[in-house]
Amino acid sequence: MSDYLEKFKKRHEGYFQRGRDIITSGDWHLKRIKNYSEKEESFKAENAAVHQMVKRLSAFIIGAEGDRHLPSTQRYIDNIVEIIDIHLLRIEKYYQNNVPTEVHKQKGKIQEEQEFQQFIFNGEIKIEEELDKLNIAGDMNNLKINFHSGKLATLPFKKPLEDFSLDIRDKIESLDIDWDLVIDHEFLISKDKEDIPDYNPRKHFWDQGKETLQFYVSEWNKIKYGFEVDGYKIHPWLYFHLNYFKTPIPQPDKSEPIMNPPLRRNEWYFCEIIKKAEELDKGAIFIFGTRRFGKSVMEASYLYWKSLISPNTQTSVTISNDEDRISITDKISTAMKNMHPAFKVPTNIENWEKMVELGLKTNLNEKIKLCDVRVTNLDSGSKGAAQKGAGGAPVAYIYDESGKSDFLAAYNAAKFSFKTIHGWKTIPIFTGTGSNTDITQDAEKVLSNPTLYDFLPMDWDLLEYRIPKEAITWERREFGFFVPGQMGYEDIFNPYIPIKFSDFLGVKSKELDKITFNETDWLHNSKALLDEQKRLKNLDRSEHQAFCVFVPTDPEHCLMSAKNNPFPAQVAKTHKEKLIAQGNSESGVAKPVELRRDDENPLKIIAEISDKQVASYPYTGGFIDAPVLLYEDIPEVTPPMYMYFAGLDDYKHEQSDGDSLGCITIYKRDLQLDEFCGTPVATLTTRPDPHGNFHKQIHMLLDAFNAICFPENEDMDIKKYFDKLGLSYKYLGTSFDVSQKLNFTNTGNRKYGWQPTKITTPFVINLVVDYCKREIEIKDNNGNVVGTKLGVELIKDIHLLEEIIKYKEDGNFDRIISFGSALFYDHYCNITYKFPRIIKQEVKDENDWWAKEKQAQKQKNKFFSKTRRSLL
Repeated sequence: MSDYLEKFKKRHEGYFQRGRDIITSGDWHLKRIKNYSEKEESFKAENAAVHQMVKRLSAFIIGAEGDRHLPSTQRYIDNIVEIIDIHLLRIEKYYQNNVPTEVHKQKGKIQEEQEFQQFIFNGEIKIEEELDKLNIAGDMNNLKINFHSGKLATLPFKKPLEDFSLDIRDKIESLDIDWDLVIDHEFLISKDKEDIPDYNPRKHFWDQGKETLQFYVSEWNKIKYGFEVDGYKIHPWLYFHLNYFKTPIPQPDKSEPIMNPPLRRNEWYFCEIIKKAEELDKGAIFIFGTRRFGKSVMEASYLYWKSLISPNTQTSVTISNDEDRISITDKISTAMKNMHPAFKVPTNIENWEKMVELGLKTNLNEKIKLCDVRVTNLDSGSKGAAQKGAGGAPVAYIYDESGKSDFLAAYNAAKFSFKTIHGWKTIPIFTGTGSNTDITQDAEKVLSNPTLYDFLPMDWDLLEYRIPKEAITWERREFGFFVPGQMGYEDIFNPYIPIKFSDFLGVKSKELDKITFNETDWLHNSKALLDEQKRLKNLDRSEHQAFCVFVPTDPEHCLMSAKNNPFPAQVAKTHKEKLIAQGNSESGVAKPVELRRDDENPLKIIAEISDKQVASYPYTGGFIDAPVLLYEDIPEVTPPMYMYFAGLDDYKHEQSDGDSLGCITIYKRDLQLDEFCGTPVATLTTRPDPHGNFHKQIHMLLDAFNAICFPENEDMDIKKYFDKLGLSYKYLGTSFDVSQKLNFTNTGNRKYGWQPTKITTPFVINLVVDYCKREIEIKDNNGNVVGTKLGVELIKDIHLLEEIIKYKEDGNFDRIISFGSALFYDHYCNITYKFPRIIKQEVKDENDWWAKEKQAQKQKNKFFSKTRRSLL
């Protein structure tokens, strides 16, 4: 006798005997009991005692699980069942002896008899249902399991059912099956049909024939773990996707049959990204690029695969709007309906707008859950709704079209549930494609600096694997995982080039020879895209820009506005690349310096080379102490007033963790040019702690160039700084009655700077647009015009150029506003005749820069004749 049985018997020694006494003393079944109320009370007491005995029997069977093979255990179970059977046999005999007849009717008792028999039936059925759950006989061969609505258990339910029912676990263990076996390393789609056993869709998986069950157990292990073929690791998702996932696939005849998807470079690239994330075991992945590359199909497949192989968990998909939701959830629903019967799973709840529960139910309505698929709809990218994407601990987390919404808050809240002490248990997958909606600042930040936000950076070697060098249209840079336009589907593209998967991988493999790999026609597609870009550029600039966003050939295109950028973005991009080539990627041709005052002469400003980090665009937030960027040396001789202006865009002092920067631009008025197109000669874009350090740097810059500062006056901490020194009047440009001076709406009553409004802010930005688009004549040494260039090509600040390239409405463009503020004051001073006072003199020393400057002003500036030109 086992220890457990001995202890249980000792503890329940009198319990079952008392139960037997209660049953045998009951008299509800005797004919001498005429009163039905008395009958019911007697039956109720007896039935309750039996019901408790069934519960104790259930507890014993669970506790004696390891001793079921012992005869003593089964004998004890039989003894308890004997007592219970007294009650059940008594009920059965009562039915036989008390069939409602005419006699009952004559006595007026037929209704009471019928109600009493219904009463004892209800008590009986509860006990029998409890007994049905128990394997009383210990006979696995005769075990019959039924689920609600006749649904069937398939292989994905093996683990949940083993945990739910000891009888089912015993039944599974009794089968002569190797549950870890992988029979072969072949693809199901490559096998001959006669080699694939038929699976009976009307039976549970444990009722299948041994050969059939062993085959599909092997397939299930491939789906869960993958396998290796001739040195190449077949990822389990890829095996599932190619062999079992079914979805509508467009055909040349315009039909869309539901079938297994083909293997293209797109699927291979998606899979290799996942493999890389799993191997590194850290970080999320952000896949962004062209439209029409099969994103929603792969997302649906991945989410469904994870839901099947991860029992007692949940998966999550976040989408931006209802159209995107339908695109993904319809594909999952279609795949579920067309899944192979060995792995097909039913649902307990099916609401594709919120949550789908994959699972079974018993006839008593008890749930056996496999996995919950949770759906979050962000209602077209609502910033508040984005918080709904956070929470939970899903095993798969997909954020579709994440470029349309601000997701970092939700991601930062959720990512702690993705991590464990052993690494990331979940690989969050964020995806996005170009659309009519500009990408959000969150998407731009992550794509531009993925590692900062725990995202994996782009693996350019992976993308460029076996791509001809002449077909590469992109420049390598820090980015998320880029999907170029060549990998999408466009009417101007050639069909895929079918080759053997083994040839693509560069391995010798008979098995991989059988798999067709549809390769992108890189040479043709690259040429077709570049030709189309050129055609649209000459035809319609806005159409050209939209095409680049939708079908990008470079990561830069992904960050462009889908709407019309008013700036000459392409010229700015080319000019920026030229500056980087001449200098470096951090500061271009600028000289990064830190300013200090001379110890002996505080009015003299000294610039010392600095190795501080430059605040690049887009800025990721927090404090940064950046250097001043000089594009010409600080003048040795103090320049005259009105030769230099400064435009300032400050930030709110209390927002220490924001992504806004303080930016000051020193602008040199070039009066040699007829069109008054000066140049920025120094910039400082920073966010130091404390804020006052920024104002000290501004003070030194203004002294160095003898410049007047014209700030955007929404945030006027600079005025507080100069007010303490009693110098606001000297350094800050006063506001003016714009309606009188510039035929423009008044900026308000503030004393200094300009007030941002719905009218003034666009005006300031348009000043920068006009500056960038202005054509400037290029002359040789003899004064002959030899060409033209645009004003944007006078700008040497690569970060200002970056803002110009990526400009979009409602964005945060501190440098543009700063530069525009300087242009605003220059515009005002030009039409109010405020120019530097230059003394007329001949150049005596050809190396005297300042003398040459004054001589040039004398010769070129028509505003400095004896009679000034009228404003009108």
